[in-house]
Amino acid sequence: MILILDHESGNLRSISNALDSLNINNRIVKNLSDVDKYYSHIIVPGVGSYNEVINNLKKRNFDKFLIENKLKNIPILWICVGMQELSTIGSENSVTKGLDLIKGEVKSISELNPDYSCHVGWNNIFSSKDSLIFKDINLNCEFYFDHSYFFQPANSKNILCTSKYNLDYCSGVVDNNLIGLQFHPEKSHKNGISIYKNFYNFFNA
Repeated sequence: MILILDHESGNLRSISNALDSLNINNRIVKNLSDVDKYYSHIIVPGVGSYNEVINNLKKRNFDKFLIENKLKNIPILWICVGMQELSTIGSENSVTKGLDLIKGEVKSISELNPDYSCHVGWNNIFSSKDSLIFKDINLNCEFYFDHSYFFQPANSKNILCTSKYNLDYCSGVVDNNLIGLQFHPEKSHKNGISIYKNFYNFFNA
């Protein structure tokens, strides 16, 4: 059972449909009282601004829940702004403390000196280390991005993959049972679906 956390942010139904297509049991949970005790994995989606998603996460006490599950070694996949929640701090709209599960800062994409202030559309990723999350996926393909901030980890060992938007930046992070992806697998066709499949099949507590 994969829990999909609903903190008023993310493509919840799209993620659930992707998991359904793989015959993976899943449940969208809006409150801790909805949590099924038999879950094995967690997905944290994210669409919106950093300060809002962090505040909504904490309002539902999902922050404490996620920290507890990190310590239990439950595999957790964080998507887009969900990935950014892992950080120490972010400055979108206001300076906001993140969950500090992976040390680093969320920065404006303007620091990459891009042609546009928002990165929307298809782009490549370049794997920085071997990971089963990319098993049987030809990384010459492209994944779908939609963001105007990015997470820069303090330690390069946490960089799972990078992308290029004028300059190179971190587009995926990893730390033991935590995997964060800046792009949206649920919008990335069959290769994105494969990421969910790999997350379920190869990452276990």
